[in-house]
Amino acid sequence: MPIVDGLAYQETGSGEPVVFVHGVFIAGDAFKTLVEQPVLADRYRLITYDRRGYGGSAAAPKPFALRKNGDDLERLLDGLGVDRAHVVGHSSGAMVAIQLAIQAPDRVQSLGLLELAPNITPEMSAFVEAHVLPGLRTLLDSGAPAREVLDSFLNLALSDKWREEMPDVFDDAIQQAEADIVTGVEIELPSQTDWNFDEQMAAKIVHPVLFVGGETTIPDLRDPPRHHFCGLVAQSEYVELPGIDHRMMMSDPGAVANVLADFFGRHAMA
Repeated sequence: MPIVDGLAYQETGSGEPVVFVHGVFIAGDAFKTLVEQPVLADRYRLITYDRRGYGGSAAAPKPFALRKNGDDLERLLDGLGVDRAHVVGHSSGAMVAIQLAIQAPDRVQSLGLLELAPNITPEMSAFVEAHVLPGLRTLLDSGAPAREVLDSFLNLALSDKWREEMPDVFDDAIQQAEADIVTGVEIELPSQTDWNFDEQMAAKIVHPVLFVGGETTIPDLRDPPRHHFCGLVAQSEYVELPGIDHRMMMSDPGAVANVLADFFGRHAMA
């Protein structure tokens, strides 16, 4: 994979740029089948990348504040000669997309938020810090296999059958997630607990926003961030996709591609 400022990336197609920002653990390959959908691939310049500390990108220092992910994304766009892009983030990657819109609003044409991470709210952030991170750190410190640590988190966020339900095309991405487990537990998740979206931040979001939810996502994970964000950002559109959960772009890339393409089309660059 080519590298810009320590960030490994891939791009395909031509047209208005769309950059995809992955969440915790599973890196840029999470969008592998999404960017292959013709409704996107035939119309847009599609850019995926591994955030610092993941996949083929350089290691992330500790601590690595979420703001630094926004800085990285700016530098990636600079390196690729992209002045402005539609920015799509999944889970904690949606937090990075929002951060970019706040710190560099002129670089963002529109925001696509695929199930924003629940710890965007103070309550969920406190829950993660008090109840999720300690267990993951205990497993790491005990020398537990990376597979067990990853399962401990994703069994909670998805289901205890998530491995069986994941399409085979993502086998390599899951292996990479296991290799990146320390980044997820020691750097990524702690950085999120220091980033809570408030009214002051919301006032800086001047872009069209699409918030996509999955019908079968655990409600306690799906609904609090939606109500919190959409309650603060009035121009947000909410779309709920039937029959899918938090891993929506992996389990039903066609449905996600269709709603994104429609949104981008309605908010095209002048």
